[in-house]
Amino acid sequence: MTEYARRYLSAGAPETIMHGEYEGTLVDIQPLVDGLVCGIYRFPGGDCIGGPTLHRSKLRRKEGDHDET
Repeated sequence: MTEYARRYLSAGAPETIMHGEYEGTLVDIQPLVDGLVCGIYRFPGGDCIGGPTLHRSKLRRKEGDHDET
């Protein structure tokens, strides 16, 4: 999972979504128009965009946040 995907989760997106009988797990995000982003979820048949559409500003790192090393 990428750093952007972790920020997407912390902004309220689900870690897994259902599409029919298949469960998809968040792996990254897809930038869209007008500063929006959407999650990329991995399903048994491949990756697919889904989940809530959020504004990129909600994914910004908060002051004082640091990467774990």
